[in-house]
Amino acid sequence: SSASPSTVLGAVNRQIAPDIREDMFISMAYCILDAAGPQITMSRAGHDAPLHFSKRTGIVTTLKPPGLALGIDGGRVFERVTKDFTFDMEPGDCLLLYTDGVNEAVDAAGEEFGLERLHDVFLAAAPSGAESVLSAFQMALAEFVGGSPQSDDITIIAVEKR
Repeated sequence: SSASPSTVLGAVNRQIAPDIREDMFISMAYCILDAAGPQITMSRAGHDAPLHFSKRTGIVTTLKPPGLALGIDGGRVFERVTKDFTFDMEPGDCLLLYTDGVNEAVDAAGEEFGLERLHDVFLAAAPSGAESVLSAFQMALAEFVGGSPQSDDITIIAVEKR
């Protein structure tokens, strides 16, 4: 039997929490995609909220399943707070997962890329599919930061339902 994402994250948390320093934590999101159907089950351990583009409505929704970052709590609080969240992806829909290095990327003046730009870039590119989303973010981030040094990791995952 396959364990739910929040059950898996709870087990990971119990395993690593004793070894994490008090001033540290790990954020992550865990998704299970049903290849045969439309359903996605997700659990979010303190990670940035993924975005879902609906091809049918043309709307981008911020997905905020409740969850605590790994390592903050030894187990009981984490497992009480961190829950599974299930939603459907229809053909043409796109899911965006990203690290905070994307929205926190800064330009020469110290301004952050921000969640509004992130949302706008995704909304503009998502109707053309996952590859377009990745290309659009590469271009938008490069243009925004210019020659400013990268201060954090930048990871973007786009999943398109076909």
